[in-house]
Amino acid sequence: MSPSGLRTKQVSLTFAGAVRDWRRRLRTLAGTGGGPSQPRDDDGARLGAILPRSLKPTTRYSTGRGLWRVRASTVRVALCPCLDTTLNHMNNREFCKDDPLAEDERDRSNFVKELVQRPIEMSRVPATLPATPHKRIVQFWDDLSRLPNDVRECMESWKELEHSGFELQVFDERSARDFVRVHLGSRYANAFDKCYHPSMKSDYFRYSYIFVEGGFYVDADDVYHGTTIDHLFSDGRLKLQPFCYDIATAQMVPPSDFLCLGANQLSWIFYFNTTPLIAPRNHPIVERALLNATTSLEHALTGALPEVQATTGPGNLTRSVFEVLADERCPENALLVVRDWEKTSTSRWPLSYRSDTRNWRLSNQRAYRALRGAEEL
Repeated sequence: MSPSGLRTKQVSLTFAGAVRDWRRRLRTLAGTGGGPSQPRDDDGARLGAILPRSLKPTTRYSTGRGLWRVRASTVRVALCPCLDTTLNHMNNREFCKDDPLAEDERDRSNFVKELVQRPIEMSRVPATLPATPHKRIVQFWDDLSRLPNDVRECMESWKELEHSGFELQVFDERSARDFVRVHLGSRYANAFDKCYHPSMKSDYFRYSYIFVEGGFYVDADDVYHGTTIDHLFSDGRLKLQPFCYDIATAQMVPPSDFLCLGANQLSWIFYFNTTPLIAPRNHPIVERALLNATTSLEHALTGALPEVQATTGPGNLTRSVFEVLADERCPENALLVVRDWEKTSTSRWPLSYRSDTRNWRLSNQRAYRALRGAEEL
């Protein structure tokens, strides 16, 4: 047998094993969903199923690239760099005992990696997403009477876009809660109240606002660099910024490194940031992120302080992207990966609030108390 023929056979056998593994995992997931599929808010909220729809053990799965499609009757694999990377990873995942990620976390990270490393972004917008986002920029700070001056400078940098037809809206904790209560009902207002840190409230509010109204949410500590963003408002896709974190170095991986096709390390986690969040109203991924956050907050034990990232932050959003696209509830091109967002905006470091409990990293799973006596810099 020629080397190429041997390689094809080996990959086919590996892929067949991968298929069986995925079927086993998906059947397990499908059997653990539990709970009602269509609960209603007591105020008649417009939202759909609260619990995530588990991936179904059908004969075709979508786990990454197109995403990759697996049919029960066929174990033929086209040898391409992207697929080789996926298979190599699956081999490593099967035999490597040093993976710092849990199995489901690794699956989501690989899924995101495949999405963000595609050399060509799909340009066709799904017919189910005909609307475009409002040219409205939304920001949040829990107590605007104590807004730090350095954060104010970041927020005001976006005012330049008012000359281009953009509207700016700023919410505090009270006005954000009122918005959630009025538009989504008491159930979601109660979930908002369960967010024990301002960072969680900002996460929960952004999902709520963008789902209900659509538009552009950006964090208060993000600085606008003056580039045009009109092209991000020309269609109904959700726009997200990809991130990659290296557990081994405790540092962010530069986009120039992790966006290269095939780039990966066992210690890397690929995920989506929650800022920017640009979408028209009723986008299914934003809906899922809101529903997942709501369910996580409701299921938290009494008195418990759930982890910020996984409950409302990037972990929740990345999980929601994975669930909606991998389950084929909407086309994968309902998402546009904004790979060059750092040209438009970056988060400013350092800022005065990052050194105290207003920084969620210093308050994660800890009771939060606002520093009422602290002087705002």
